[in-house]
Amino acid sequence: MLTIPAIDLIDGQVVRLYRGDYQQVTRFEQTPTEFAQSFASKGYSVMHVVDLAAAKDGVRTQTDTIAALVEAFGGTVQVGGGIRSPQDALELFAIGVKRVVLGTTLVKDPSAMAEWVDRFGPEHVVLAADLDSRMRVATDGWTQSDLPAAKLFERASSAGIKHVLSTVIQRDGAMQGPDTEFYRRLVSDWSDFQVQASGGVRNDQDLQRLRETGVSGAIVGRAMLQGAIGQCQPAA
Repeated sequence: MLTIPAIDLIDGQVVRLYRGDYQQVTRFEQTPTEFAQSFASKGYSVMHVVDLAAAKDGVRTQTDTIAALVEAFGGTVQVGGGIRSPQDALELFAIGVKRVVLGTTLVKDPSAMAEWVDRFGPEHVVLAADLDSRMRVATDGWTQSDLPAAKLFERASSAGIKHVLSTVIQRDGAMQGPDTEFYRRLVSDWSDFQVQASGGVRNDQDLQRLRETGVSGAIVGRAMLQGAIGQCQPAA
């Protein structure tokens, strides 16, 4: 299992939201580039970046910041938030991003899943399944939700999606521990997915619990930014 540090961006600044609430924002003094360099120096090979403003409003304004992050990190960078069209993806690939993370776009138009996979390849497309307390999929910056998670995963499997990033919103930014039972079921029920778990990781013990569920990666935001988790641990 890979540990994947996460950077969320608003107006070029690193932030964290509490349970997806844009009104409850923690801002960090370090620049995005400083965080990226720090992650690279600690041995992390994959970094997750979210353009939160674009996720909510659909307007991409932080491409230059993301380009600087990619250069500073040097490893695999996946980016989500506000990616609505193949052109958006091409612009990110052009600055060195390796994977695009798509939530709202694919949830609202499931028929597009296979088109994205066919065009860019399954290694370069990640389906974001952000789930509320009812296990329904939230879209538009976590402001709307009505699709059952099982239905989305069924469609994704049929379309050839390989990478699935699933966030349990109630755990995100709350530092209450990950929902390991959910991820255990997800890995068991949908064995064709490479699952990235997101939300709630507090420390190395939480990472070990996630490793035991069989997920391929664990995305860590607040705990990483606040120094609760330091050096990269072996992937195995």
